[in-house]
Amino acid sequence: MSAHSILNLKKDLFRWKVEAYPALISAGCFSMSKTPYGPGWPKSEVIFIGRDCFWWSNWEDSDKNGRALIKKVLNKDSSDFNKEYYKKFECVRSNLAKQVCFLEKNDLKKLSFTKFKVIFNQFFKVYKEFWNIVIVPEVLAYAASRLLEAEIKKAKLELNNDDLSQLTVFSERSFLLDEEYELIKIAQQVIRGQDIRKSLAQHLNKYHWILNGYHGVREIDEQFFEGRLEELLASGNIEKKRQNLEKYTLITNKKFLDLIKKYKLNPRIIALAKLSGRAAYLQDIRKADTLKAMAVIVKKLYQRLADEWNLGLIDSLYINCAEINKWQKGEKLQKEINKRKIAYRLIMQNNKISFTADNVLTVENEIERAYFANEEKEIRGVVACSGNAQGRVKIIKSSQDMKYFNYGDILVTIMTSPDFVVVMKKAAAIITDEGGLTSHAAIISRELEKPCIVGTRSASRILKDGDLVEVDANLGVVRKI
Repeated sequence: MSAHSILNLKKDLFRWKVEAYPALISAGCFSMSKTPYGPGWPKSEVIFIGRDCFWWSNWEDSDKNGRALIKKVLNKDSSDFNKEYYKKFECVRSNLAKQVCFLEKNDLKKLSFTKFKVIFNQFFKVYKEFWNIVIVPEVLAYAASRLLEAEIKKAKLELNNDDLSQLTVFSERSFLLDEEYELIKIAQQVIRGQDIRKSLAQHLNKYHWILNGYHGVREIDEQFFEGRLEELLASGNIEKKRQNLEKYTLITNKKFLDLIKKYKLNPRIIALAKLSGRAAYLQDIRKADTLKAMAVIVKKLYQRLADEWNLGLIDSLYINCAEINKWQKGEKLQKEINKRKIAYRLIMQNNKISFTADNVLTVENEIERAYFANEEKEIRGVVACSGNAQGRVKIIKSSQDMKYFNYGDILVTIMTSPDFVVVMKKAAAIITDEGGLTSHAAIISRELEKPCIVGTRSASRILKDGDLVEVDANLGVVRKI
């Protein structure tokens, strides 16, 4: 395998970073590069170093593919996906949910390995079909956001940062807001003096998956939600919070209509803004479905595989789903896993996926040099939620860093994911290297009403733990004090 990247390192690079195991990332990659509507995710380098996963692509390719999809999957006014797409979207979601339900109810340890392999392959067949469809909004969102920015500039509109951010907000509650709404109702039971044991158990059963991710399964129990309840009750205004969440869609839609009137937005800008928000909402649905699936992928499928091959569960997560018929237990398999645990490379190109444990660090260093070649010392980015805050920097590089995060700290990270929400709620402000107005950090910061700047490119490299900073999320600038 070549010791050079397949990407054009002279062009602008997209970077995504998350804690992840190869098995949990690669499963979706097999069907992401081509969709029924044309191109999906463009050629990419996905590099695993320890538990860190770095995803690299060219922005130009993402934009090109997204624009091609816009022409294929939209309704007549170009502000939403067409009925055909929604039908496929709901179909693959339903099929995945059935697979998850089946695995939750059945003990795979009792099956012969031959029968288990049939179930294993069937699940990942459905999972690949799922990603083949749900990747469409993700690719399309990047192009829609860029087209929106270009149209605003073309119309010579000067939207303030807060209004620009609000323009791409989807009107529905996210799955995290849905969970909080239901927890608020339990908090009201506490205030009324009612027994909440049954309600809390039902809540855990419904939302046990919310901290899962490509890092695996993060177990939570009733004590986790009890802690959340205590925080809610201590914050006060429970009834007001409930009413605001019940009216969330009405409030968000009114803000959007107010922006249309305030800036006299033309139909093209309105359509692109709606499309960006709708794409972000479909991504939120996909995230929830994926987090639910992680529970059975890890605890059912890969645990059974680990037992059969006398591997630790973590070691088994370095075997991709296409290899179950290839590897046999033994020294050769363990040697390959040990290589992958150091560094591993997934290459997505020409609608094909390939893997290698060779030359990985050389390629990663080559890409990073190109990405940071013109790094600036000033920390500036896109305002996702306006406001000002001062505090001490806490850089979150992995989940292990979260236990050291204190209330009032400034969260600095490459990108956030659903498992970051616990520390995002504690943060005085949020700063990310990557992401735009429809990124996870942007969406959650607006829901939490926390000052947030995304897309700084290198805040997590320039800032250090303990730095005292001012976050000016009106101008999109971070200053050391």
